[in-house]
Amino acid sequence: MRYDSSTHTDLTDEELILLVQAGDELAFAQLATRHSFRIWQLVVLNSRQTRDAEEIFQNIWISVWENIGSLRSVDSFGGWLQKIAYTACSRYYSVKPHTAGEILQSAEKLTETIDHDAVARFREMELHSAVTEAVHHLPEKVRAVAVRYYLEMWTVKEIAEELDLAVGTVKTRLRDIRTLLRKEFGVEEVERRRIVAHGKEISEPSRDKIKEGYGMEFTFERDELLLFLQTLQGVTGGQNAIPVLSDVLIRAEGGTIDVQVDLKMRVEGTVKAEGAITVPVKKMVDILKELPADKPIDLVATVKDSVEITCDDGVYKIPGTSDEDSVQLPSIEGEVLSIGGGILRDVIQKTGYAASTEKIRPFLNGLYFNCLEDRTEIVATDGKRLVLAQCGPLSSRAETNGFIVPLKAVQEIPKTFSESVEVDISVLENEIRFTDGNATLTTQLVDREYPNYQKIIPKTSIGKTVVLKDQILSVTRRIALRSNPKNHAICLEIDTERIRVSTMTSELVEVHETVPVAFGTGSVRVGFDARLLIESLAHIDTESVSIEFTKELEPVLIKPVGDDRYISLVMPLLLDASWV
Repeated sequence: MRYDSSTHTDLTDEELILLVQAGDELAFAQLATRHSFRIWQLVVLNSRQTRDAEEIFQNIWISVWENIGSLRSVDSFGGWLQKIAYTACSRYYSVKPHTAGEILQSAEKLTETIDHDAVARFREMELHSAVTEAVHHLPEKVRAVAVRYYLEMWTVKEIAEELDLAVGTVKTRLRDIRTLLRKEFGVEEVERRRIVAHGKEISEPSRDKIKEGYGMEFTFERDELLLFLQTLQGVTGGQNAIPVLSDVLIRAEGGTIDVQVDLKMRVEGTVKAEGAITVPVKKMVDILKELPADKPIDLVATVKDSVEITCDDGVYKIPGTSDEDSVQLPSIEGEVLSIGGGILRDVIQKTGYAASTEKIRPFLNGLYFNCLEDRTEIVATDGKRLVLAQCGPLSSRAETNGFIVPLKAVQEIPKTFSESVEVDISVLENEIRFTDGNATLTTQLVDREYPNYQKIIPKTSIGKTVVLKDQILSVTRRIALRSNPKNHAICLEIDTERIRVSTMTSELVEVHETVPVAFGTGSVRVGFDARLLIESLAHIDTESVSIEFTKELEPVLIKPVGDDRYISLVMPLLLDASWV
């Protein structure tokens, strides 16, 4: 176990800045280390020669040390630092920064005197600085693991012991960290930096085994492939699974490893020989589950279409088939629609629960994306309720039609793209593909016309009440516990001052509670299936909700106060004579 408090490596930028403002020189050194790579790049692009850049770079950090006490908001440190850097470059020459052409001419003059060993060392320093800066901007949940693994070169086991985590948890977080470093910060070679730091050689693809009757070969960590195969099982399994979809295609090509059926994912690993083979998902998962999580695993495909999985002294063989017999993802041409990953996950979370699961109306078994000129409406309904969420326009073309994404694919999207910043959507005829460049999900669209949902949504209301969401939700849940399990019926009596929530138990005993309202117009007495009302309220994330109504048996609208991009419509329940 190792820990050195003087390094300040676990502190955030904000914490370091406060220490620097108090005169802590070690904190300043750590802060400068994190941001040096970006500032050095800026200086190099705005200076005439290397020695000028070095002097300007030094002047910048002197200025930061002397003036950081005047920084009022630690959140603005990045912009403040960049402004100091630009000012230092401009003052050094008292002219505007160089053009790209002038920089290129200077670089050409220096080409003949380049010390290539020095360049290699400098690139390694650049990588170190890039990794250091990116690591300290990672989310807090994974930052402690990243600091110890990539900066302090701890082993997975040491990190698990220090942070009191399971080894598998550390490996999962490292996988998430690699994805974030690659996608969010553009740092591609983090594993190479660890290999170089430990004085090891980077292995080149091996062709020896091909001569001995072997084809594709790659090395990976167990949890990397196991997680993806388990996700694929969620796509390929089920009562309606086609037998061939119990197999997945594994392709090692161009230094990357892809695993695909209807869902294609990229796995971290080292490709030693390119190739492809189709293997049974279940058998692969069963073997990988029993292998140690902290040992590298080697997978080799033989020319006789079988797979050998090696870990330590254990060798496991399973049958495979030629990749020519596998299900290939079709090529989808056409307009690519883009949506933020967070937005996509949010609209699915807010609407997916309301889609029908009954097979008698397949056109309701999914989410409808209605691509309008100024917005996109995502709709789900099961006939008893309807929810609608809005986001920005997906398409630049007004004539782009809407499409229905089947519920099974909808349920996989948040898991597949759980960390994606942006997701591209390609639609052609009866198929749709979602991809973030690392994972790809392809599915057939529901080939039906979606009902005209706008006709169902009331355009006006007679009454409206505003209430705290948590209060009405808690009361509804408590009353629902005593409702008749045959119909889960509850009654809401709404007026301008309060909402009375009641139910009639199976013993015909009334139970009720009241909730005060913040604002109200009109009154109504309306029945609901408590389960539908609870789900509707639970999927709203604002502090208050408005309930809009017309008559006792007319649809009721529930909306988040302050957010006009989401509505939930719940059909009322006819209360029998025992409620009178």
